[in-house]
Amino acid sequence: VLSTNHTVYNLASVFARSPQNPLLIEWLKRTRNYFEDPCNTIEQVLKHPEFARVVPFMKDKQLGKVYDMTPYLATLWILTDIIWFHEPLQDFLTQNLHILPT
Repeated sequence: VLSTNHTVYNLASVFARSPQNPLLIEWLKRTRNYFEDPCNTIEQVLKHPEFARVVPFMKDKQLGKVYDMTPYLATLWILTDIIWFHEPLQDFLTQNLHILPT
């Protein structure tokens, strides 16, 4: 558990029940936009507007060596941002997001 008391989600978190899953649609849209000009360094990631709301998670000291991999984890940080902070999907996520054991 991170000191922020939030869960950082991984790909096992997504359970797509239909081809029109709004979580997956939003995630694909945002990751596609991000990867048109991705960050190459941790410093760039920390300043990138896409990650503004999840920067406190990224800086959590309990991540240890995972912090060094921050640029490579962009898709997971985008997913975490959508799940925790994307208001338009909160009702859908409350009813449909199933966390699978990892």
